Amino acid sequence: MSLKDKHIEIASLIAKSVTGSIDDSEKKRLQVWLQEEENTNLFNEVADADEIFASMDKHNQVDVQKGKAGLLRKLEQQREPQKPKGKIISFNWMRYVAASVILLFSVGLYFVISHQLEKDEVQVVETAVVPGTGKAILSLSDGEKVELSTEKKVQTIKGREVEIMQNSSSISYEKLKHETKKGKKKLLSRKNTLTVPKGGEWMVVLSDGTKVWLNSDTKLVYPVQFGEDERRVHLYGEAYFEVAHNKDKPFVVATKTIVTKVLGTQFNIKSYCGESEVQTTLVEGSVAVSSKANDYKDEMILTPNHQAIFDRQSKTITTREVDCDEFIAWKSGYFDFEDQPLELIMNSLSRWYDLNVSYENETVKGMRFSVGKLKRYDDFSAVIQLFEKTNRVKMTINGKNINVSTKTTKKNK
Repeated sequence: MSLKDKHIEIASLIAKSVTGSIDDSEKKRLQVWLQEEENTNLFNEVADADEIFASMDKHNQVDVQKGKAGLLRKLEQQREPQKPKGKIISFNWMRYVAASVILLFSVGLYFVISHQLEKDEVQVVETAVVPGTGKAILSLSDGEKVELSTEKKVQTIKGREVEIMQNSSSISYEKLKHETKKGKKKLLSRKNTLTVPKGGEWMVVLSDGTKVWLNSDTKLVYPVQFGEDERRVHLYGEAYFEVAHNKDKPFVVATKTIVTKVLGTQFNIKSYCGESEVQTTLVEGSVAVSSKANDYKDEMILTPNHQAIFDRQSKTITTREVDCDEFIAWKSGYFDFEDQPLELIMNSLSRWYDLNVSYENETVKGMRFSVGKLKRYDDFSAVIQLFEKTNRVKMTINGKNINVSTKTTKKNK
């Protein structure tokens, strides 16, 4: 049986069930279909006369108000006592009952087919939205750009005075070509830039052994060889740092608005230009956070499981205790969203799945969700299903564009 024939059969069974003309074998087939909760909800919706007419009115299928009033008036007349008129009464009664069956059949068919087509359409579009992969662009000090991807398992990148080793989804600067003082001095002025696009991720081991994981839509600028006084890098986006300990040479991460200084520790910095906050989350060790707005004075000292939040509007830094796992889950292959505004959730998802997001209104952006852990390497269809189950928002996808709107709910009768 084709999909279309299946839809027609179900619509027919619904119409017969509503009008009381369904037989035992048909009732069994309908019961099998109703075993799925989604189908039961659809049946209840179709069986509601007011909802039927409202839905048809919305889609301008017929002159609903006139048709509804006329049909109900005629059916009501059939309930009133009338003088026998032989076959004419029987004919009229059958005609109006048949009309009601046809109407219900048509509406049932409309609901089933339109509902299934919408579902099928979403599934087809969703399969095109795949998760990100290991990819990045390395810009060397001489201007050369090298494309990095997990497809290139091992390669040696030869730049000026340095050889960079790529292994799977990471690059390493630990083994330099020049170990002499003269060679190292040349390297101090050489800076490389590692850029991870939307839909990508990458890891780099710097010359001091510090490991940095870069999230999607992130750029890290760093010297090939650190100087004697400090180890300074510049971050645009989000990255997780495991800093190699060196008490004589602080490690400094500078963003456009804050500076984070450490000796040896593990922490995450999230600093995307389009977001109102810059977050520094400390996993272990100790860090000092200061802001450009305050001339980098009044450092805020963080202890493990605490987060420093710089507000771009008020130019202030506040701290709070947090569950670090939620903020570094991306590094382990997960998303973890707990009581977050939908806009921030979609920002993270759009960077990873390389999507463009629009919203029905500002209210939708501020809706808060706790959806727990999501696997980063799942197709976007899994995310769609999770949000659809909340019955709060609807996501419409067209290629790489996604629109988020409030989900309208039916009034219970």
